[in-house]
Amino acid sequence: MSENLTHCKSRETDIPCPRCADTQPWELVSRVNRIIANAAHQINPDILVMAWDWAWTSDRGFKPGDVEKCIEALPQDVAVMCKRETALPYTRGGITGAVRDYSLSVDGISEESIKAWTCAKKYGHETVAKLQINNTWECSTTPYLPVFRTLFRQIGSLIEKNVTHLMLSWTLGGY
Repeated sequence: MSENLTHCKSRETDIPCPRCADTQPWELVSRVNRIIANAAHQINPDILVMAWDWAWTSDRGFKPGDVEKCIEALPQDVAVMCKRETALPYTRGGITGAVRDYSLSVDGISEESIKAWTCAKKYGHETVAKLQINNTWECSTTPYLPVFRTLFRQIGSLIEKNVTHLMLSWTLGGY
């Protein structure tokens, strides 16, 4: 339930699939992650498998309480990964909004991410913060943005929230 299709309700929740018609999206997400974890751990039990909550949203069929149900249903050795700034509100030039994907200019940790990590810890999962530390979609064509104090503050705030792991970069820029 990410940027790639992993089950028949990855993009639409009302697909007439006889196998999954009566299955909730959160159940399919936890099943797919269980399959991935089982396969990875057959190869090496020390592989860290991360379930990313990027699309665990109402527009993808998740209802209130479904994120917690999904996290509870994940194998305990699967870490739960969230972006630090998911839905974090901001105001720029009198315009208000909320971060969708990554920001180096909006500081803090979103309530949505804190809630998911708290839930993950409740069910014995490790936690992962997915960050873009070299640049973000705000300015994705540069090799990096020199905002070291901001990064230091952001990572410090994740340490204070006892986030276990960090994914620091993947597709943007990369110096």
